[in-house]
Amino acid sequence: LEAMAPRLPSMSQVGSVGARDGQVVPVLLDLHATSGSSIGAYDFAKRGEAFELLIQRRLASFGPTESSFAPLLACVLHDLCDGDMMIRTSSLRALTDFVSDAHASIRSGDEALERVLTDSLLPALRYIFRAPFPEATRRAAMQLFRQVLLASPDFRSPVLGADLLALVDAANEDADALLGLLQLQTRRKVKALRSIGQLAQRIRAGTSARLAATSIRTVLLPLIFACIRENPKNSGTVWRGNRAQRARCARSARWRSARWRRCWTGRTI
Repeated sequence: LEAMAPRLPSMSQVGSVGARDGQVVPVLLDLHATSGSSIGAYDFAKRGEAFELLIQRRLASFGPTESSFAPLLACVLHDLCDGDMMIRTSSLRALTDFVSDAHASIRSGDEALERVLTDSLLPALRYIFRAPFPEATRRAAMQLFRQVLLASPDFRSPVLGADLLALVDAANEDADALLGLLQLQTRRKVKALRSIGQLAQRIRAGTSARLAATSIRTVLLPLIFACIRENPKNSGTVWRGNRAQRARCARSARWRSARWRRCWTGRTI
C-alpha cells in the first residue's frame, strides 16, 4: 500500500465487503478519496474528515483484533509518511492515541493488542528508520517508537529493541538520545551521539546491559548515517567529533560481522 495506483483498485474491492465491515470500510474509502478537480490527486477534505473521525472515535475502537483492522492500520501508517504536513500530523495523533489505548488494555491483560504493537506497528517503524524518508517523517516515527518502548515493561513477551530504553529519557525529551539524533540543531545531534558513547562506557564497565546487534543495525546505525548524510555542512563536526564514542560502542556491542564494526567506527562507509 505504498502508492495511489495500486491502492485505489484495492479500495474498490474493499467496498464490496462493506456490509460485513461497515465500521471500517467507509473510513478506508474516505482515506483514499480522489479529487474531482485534479487528476491523480487525493481529496484532502475527505481525508481530513476521515482522520478527524479516527481521532474522535479513537483508532482502538475499530476492532484491532478483527481482520478488517489490518488494512486500516496499514493506511494510517502509510499516511505517517505523507508529504502533506496536515495528513502526517493527523496520522501521528491517531497512532499516538492508539498506542496509549493499547497500553491501557495491555495492563489489564489484553495480549491481542500487544501482538498488534509488536507484530505490526514496530516493524513498520523500523522500516521507516531504514528507508530514505525525510527527517520529519522519521522524527514522527521515533515519537511512536519511543512511546512503545516506554510501555514495553508491561508487555508479556520480549520486545525487539527494548534494550534501547537505556537511551530514552522519559522525564525530559531534550535529554533523550534517540530523539536527539533527529533534531534540527547540530548541537543536539552531537549531544545524542555523546550519550551513546557514555552508554558504551557503562557497558564496558559492566554497569549497563549490552545492546543487541539488531537494535544497532535496524535503529541506531540508520539514524546516525541519515543525520550525517542530510547535514553535509556539519557532517565533519558530527562524525569526527564522536569517532571515539562510536568505537567504544562498537567494541561493547554484540557484532556478528566485522564489516558493521568498521562501518560504525568510520573506517569503511
